[in-house]
Amino acid sequence: MAVLDLERLSVRSEGGSGVVDVNLTVEPSELVALIGPPGSGKTTLTRAVTGSLLPDRGTITLLGVDVTGHGLAERAGAGVAHTVDSTGMDSTMTVREHLMAASDRPGESGKVARFLRPRDGRKRSVDEIIEVLGLRDDADRQLGTLRLLARRRFEVALSITGEPALVVVDGLLQGLNPDDALAVARLCRAAHVLRGASFLVTDRRPDALIEVSRYMYVLKGGRILVAGTPAEVGSRPDVAALFAASAGPFVPPDGVGPRDMHGRLVQQQLRIDVHRREIP
Repeated sequence: MAVLDLERLSVRSEGGSGVVDVNLTVEPSELVALIGPPGSGKTTLTRAVTGSLLPDRGTITLLGVDVTGHGLAERAGAGVAHTVDSTGMDSTMTVREHLMAASDRPGESGKVARFLRPRDGRKRSVDEIIEVLGLRDDADRQLGTLRLLARRRFEVALSITGEPALVVVDGLLQGLNPDDALAVARLCRAAHVLRGASFLVTDRRPDALIEVSRYMYVLKGGRILVAGTPAEVGSRPDVAALFAASAGPFVPPDGVGPRDMHGRLVQQQLRIDVHRREIP
């Protein structure tokens, strides 16, 4: 059973970046990338998934249940989490305090786990998140003192404290340099492996997400241009042309991207040739 299934989903947006007839599936314990240039409809689609924007037509199924008409709170209760901008949070609380507070009030999907696991168990869970996501040095610092990359680590950590079935990550890589974007993409993979949650992660370009995703969807003008494994998507000339036109030729970050059978990095102008990676 798929964690998320969108069928012929159409959503209008006041900003003009709507989506039309989108079919998209996220399987259990899978990290899926949703990429597209600015204005292609990524945020509109993710808002429809989280319930903050209701579709005009089509269906949204979560773990076999039709949640098309459900709002944000109902989706959260059904196991959908999403990363949030932490700039509006209490800047005087520490990272650990924020994570503990979030673990004390999980969504409906985490209620059973909450009652079966005492507070010291939740503390161990938070400590594990801090360790795995590289927040050890920042755990007892006030949120307001964190630099951008550490804040992004915190935002990923916060999204998995309630033990969700699906985490939607939109805009988290935006504004980061290529190395930091890759670091955050790898954080999403680490969080996905740690909790076994499925992830739907967006970005404007494939550079960082091509390494960590099992499956990719490319949006153009509100429609799915192509969907497939990183190898399948990367081999499409129209995908390469799309990103070349929107922000210059696709060039993977150092040490990341297409590799030959011996593991050497291969860059062939606009063509992206990658072998499918088996990610736990």
